[in-house]
Amino acid sequence: MAKVVMEAYQQAPDGGWGWLIVLAAFVQVSLVFGVVRSVGVFFIEFTEYFQESSTAISWITSIALCVHQFAKSDGKQ
Repeated sequence: MAKVVMEAYQQAPDGGWGWLIVLAAFVQVSLVFGVVRSVGVFFIEFTEYFQESSTAISWITSIALCVHQFAKSDGKQ
């Protein structure tokens, strides 16, 4: 019978950067969504200070989420 030898990677195929990218993405998403969700704390103050309707003030959160989603890279260089 032929003997099959399996080779194992001695080094990560991505050069060892994979987990760093995962950590960076986690931190980035946490910061963006944390800031967006904190707008709710200041929502009443924004409506009073800027003397705008709640509909107009809610655009702050909407635009922030849109910019976050559409400004992402698709991973291609």
